[in-house]
Amino acid sequence: MNTFTLSEDTKAILLLCCRLVPKSPIHPLSLAEYNKLARVLYDRGMRPASVLEEKNLENLASLAQIKDGERLQGLLDMRSKLGFFLEEWHQCGIWVVSRGDAYYPE
Repeated sequence: MNTFTLSEDTKAILLLCCRLVPKSPIHPLSLAEYNKLARVLYDRGMRPASVLEEKNLENLASLAQIKDGERLQGLLDMRSKLGFFLEEWHQCGIWVVSRGDAYYPE
């Protein structure tokens, strides 16, 4: 079993792009939306994890052409649910790697 620690970048990406609550009215970002947000972050010298501490999410959403800035906050507010899923996945021998992680395959 792999014993690496999940990066804050990957946690942020999971929160923004995964449907953690099946019937949630808050839809995760599509790949196109996430890529626009990632470009905005990159252009500002920020990482995906930066959104976890960002105070002006509405501005980032606007720059990334995401219509509802409150949507980003709603997705990030699911941190506790993500923790439960990560624990469950870990117990099943499943780990998550995102494209920004050192462990991501070349």
